[in-house]
This record gives sequence, C-alpha cells and structure tokens, in this order.
Amino acid sequence: MDVKSRDGLALRESENKSNMNESVDSHQAALGVAATQKWLKFDLFMTWTCNQSEHPGIKHLHSFKESMEWTQYIPDYEKLSSWNKNHVKII
Repeated sequence: MDVKSRDGLALRESENKSNMNESVDSHQAALGVAATQKWLKFDLFMTWTCNQSEHPGIKHLHSFKESMEWTQYIPDYEKLSSWNKNHVKII
C-alpha cells in the first residue's frame, strides 16, 4: 500500500531495481487492499504464499537466512543468550 498515491496502490520505482528495497507487513497490506472496496468493488480477493525454500525469486534469501552467515553482521552475536539468538533469527 502506498500512502502517497491517490488510490493507495503503486508500482516499484523504476530507478530502484533492488529486490530488497523495502518490506511489507502482509497483514497490513491485505487490509489496505481490502479497504479499496470502498472505491473499487470486487467479488474475489486471493492471496498467494510461496514456498520460501523453492521459489526462484526468494530462495536465495531463504538460503542466506538458513546458512547463518548473517550472524557475522550482528555485533556480539556469539555472546547473546540462546533465547536472544533465537529471537534475532526469527525476525
């Protein structure tokens, strides 16, 4: 949902070609799309969830997360408690 556009919907900016330029809370995004019912009536609303480990567009992200290589970017990760390590991994 784009709060700056007139109808609340927008396409990715063409000058920013990164696949990791933003994140979306899917629950909030679904609520935003549903809110357009006031102006754009539709009979069916479907969502699609991909298999993160197999989808060509995001499997590299899943692999990176599972590899735990990202922990090198968390200061003092090794000193964290197991609860905190798990919390960081879930996020």
